[in-house]
Amino acid sequence: AKDDLISWMLSTSPSDRPTIQQVRNHPFFWSDEKKLRFISDVDILFRQYPGRYLEGTCFLMSPWSKKLDKELLDHFNLMTTSEYNFRSVKHLVRCIRNVKHHYYEMTEHVKCSILSAPRGIYRYFSGKFPFFLMFIHKKI
Repeated sequence: AKDDLISWMLSTSPSDRPTIQQVRNHPFFWSDEKKLRFISDVDILFRQYPGRYLEGTCFLMSPWSKKLDKELLDHFNLMTTSEYNFRSVKHLVRCIRNVKHHYYEMTEHVKCSILSAPRGIYRYFSGKFPFFLMFIHKKI
């Protein structure tokens, strides 16, 4: 988010630069809780308008499940269900939303590996997918 904001602010044409209000509202300044809420809201948007967003976009170079801890995958039985397409950005958004909404149903071991909700959940996923928030923010 920081690099995106700085490059936007340094646009060669002044008319392409953000206003002070746009800078203040940029995801770089959002709390981890707000970032996680945004991702949850994007999941709702995807469900309301299937096929409208992120069709044909390429962000993930490999299945996203390979970057997640086995304990987390086991908790959601992600590897045995056909509910998730591990190459889909939309399904990664849904997974993050599900982790947020079902955090308190997780075992203590899984909670410890993710840290504490909601801050730890966002940091866990942003550590695995550092450019993900800005990718979906720009696409929405």
